Amino acid sequence: MSTRTPEQIEARTARLFAAAQDSIKAIPGVSIGYIGNCSASYDDRSWMIFLPHPGRVGTSGDSLGGFATADRGKLARLAHTLKVGYELGAGK
Repeated sequence: MSTRTPEQIEARTARLFAAAQDSIKAIPGVSIGYIGNCSASYDDRSWMIFLPHPGRVGTSGDSLGGFATADRGKLARLAHTLKVGYELGAGK
């Protein structure tokens, strides 16, 4: 059982999401964003990492993730893995 307050949970999620954004900056053509809507009474956004798809329209296969806003921090591990893979493949 978690003893964290909602504020602590949101702060941790925000930190993890910021880390995901920092990791993605290193990879050309890759971005983080969401599909969906939100208002004061609901939030149905699905947060994803969008992969490059040069020369064609993107498809659902060009994205990773799909986390609810409260869980968007889960993109951090995925983004870090992509960054490491990119750096290894690019010979950095």
